[in-house]
Amino acid sequence: MTAQDTRGRGRRRLLGLIALGIVAYLIFLIMTWPAHHAYGAARTQLGDMPLTLHGVEGTAWSGRAALAEMQGLRLEAVRWEVHPRGFVRGALDATLNFRSNEGPGEALVRVHPDRRVQVTDLRARLPMQQVGVLVGAQVRLGGTLALNLPAAAFEAEGRLRSAQGELLWQNASTAMLPQVPLGDLLVTLQPEGDLLHAVVQDNGGPVTVQGTAQLYEDGRYEFRGRLGTREGAAPELVATLRLMGRPDRDGMIPVGFSGRW
Repeated sequence: MTAQDTRGRGRRRLLGLIALGIVAYLIFLIMTWPAHHAYGAARTQLGDMPLTLHGVEGTAWSGRAALAEMQGLRLEAVRWEVHPRGFVRGALDATLNFRSNEGPGEALVRVHPDRRVQVTDLRARLPMQQVGVLVGAQVRLGGTLALNLPAAAFEAEGRLRSAQGELLWQNASTAMLPQVPLGDLLVTLQPEGDLLHAVVQDNGGPVTVQGTAQLYEDGRYEFRGRLGTREGAAPELVATLRLMGRPDRDGMIPVGFSGRW
């Protein structure tokens, strides 16, 4: 080995140590950066960010917020813990814990540089009234939405791209029939190619629901199904469903609608 080769290896080793030192310093800055400063910088950079935090404490690496609000949804006692492994993939990985009016929730979140978001192991109970406001429901909804999603992905603008798991609407009710309980409704989500497939069914109660839905990548959705009532259902509920169409030979009312969200 020549002296020139030795000097070349020495320079490469020195550059590697310098790069390692820079990375370590950047990690140190993130670990000690006050969370309220990091949040302020994020709001300045992402002016259209729909999330608002109150009572921010801790650091960008490990912090908490007394309250988080997002288009009607309110989460309390929000805590996050950043995981270094995400940096290797050029993303931000964090564990989230929070509480709603209906109970605790948790999830693992990965945010990509282009603002796409992946969520894994999401478990939460949310007030359906707040969820209705979040998704732009035309009527006031009641009850609790229990989420159990092993995987979900969102586009940069917040639109759901894919998901796998279950959504259970417990003690469902609407402002159209404020005094009439609808029981529990279960939605099972499964990605199928370029679309998201959902099976909708009742989980007991006065309403019978059987249906399927498809959500496409461009935001279009379609639902086809049948609705009915069980013996003992409230007369108001029976009358409302009859306004939606004529029953088939099984006494169920075929329904279908589509749109874009």
